[in-house]
Amino acid sequence: MKRTPVLLGILFVISFCCVLCVALAQEHKSYKPSELQELRLEVKQRDTAIAERDMQAAQQHFRATLNDYQAEAEKVKKENGWPESLQFDVRTLVFSEKPSAPPAAPAPQKP
Repeated sequence: MKRTPVLLGILFVISFCCVLCVALAQEHKSYKPSELQELRLEVKQRDTAIAERDMQAAQQHFRATLNDYQAEAEKVKKENGWPESLQFDVRTLVFSEKPSAPPAAPAPQKP
């Protein structure tokens, strides 16, 4: 009679271990695409890498042309003897003086 609780305890531990093993096996379930699906994904991955490379090249080209544009605006200022403080609006091609800062508000007086 004393063996029954021990056997039940062992049976419980074994059952618990089996449930734990099944749960762990389900956690590590692998999801593998078919060969055709994997090939399609690889093509899209390469397309994305090429697009990223092209975008980086376009950004470098944009920065270079913007720098040239701003350098040309500086050259125009010098050729005309205009002050260095003039601002150039790259969207409107307009040179203008920097707006002056509004006067600082006086600090409130303490009573």
